[in-house]
Amino acid sequence: LTRIAEILGDHGIRLGLEFVGPDTMRREHAYDFVHTLDGMRTLAAAIGVNSHNTGLLLDAFHWWTSHGSLTELKHLSPAEVVYVHLNDAQAGLPPEAKLDQMREQVGATSVIPIQPFLAALRQIGYDGPLTVEPFSAAIKAMSPDAAASATSAALDHVLAAA
Repeated sequence: LTRIAEILGDHGIRLGLEFVGPDTMRREHAYDFVHTLDGMRTLAAAIGVNSHNTGLLLDAFHWWTSHGSLTELKHLSPAEVVYVHLNDAQAGLPPEAKLDQMREQVGATSVIPIQPFLAALRQIGYDGPLTVEPFSAAIKAMSPDAAASATSAALDHVLAAA
């Protein structure tokens, strides 16, 4: 991965690594992999030693399902965050029971504390891309134009409140 990061860096491209938080994606595998923010920070730092272009793809769902804290977000440097996925989780299940592909539109349920999440990113000075990533059955059922419109409206609403 270090060599990949170096090649990408030679072309002005940053490598964002995503940790996978839901326990449901790990429990049946023989070997656990990086599933926390701090674990991925460690891996990204080791990979990016020579290239300095490796950091996090910070996904709100994975952060929340890994029992991430606002304190750990506030200890990030803005350079550590390559880009961010915003979404929400279905109501009614604890983080450890969540399934990765069962997500909601950002701000739809308020299960994930998206306003404090965004405030922490603003506090550290992050000014990079925000990508909405709802794996929602309701969004999938919409036409592409309607899905784009609903997603844009949800993001606008969340950002206006931030």
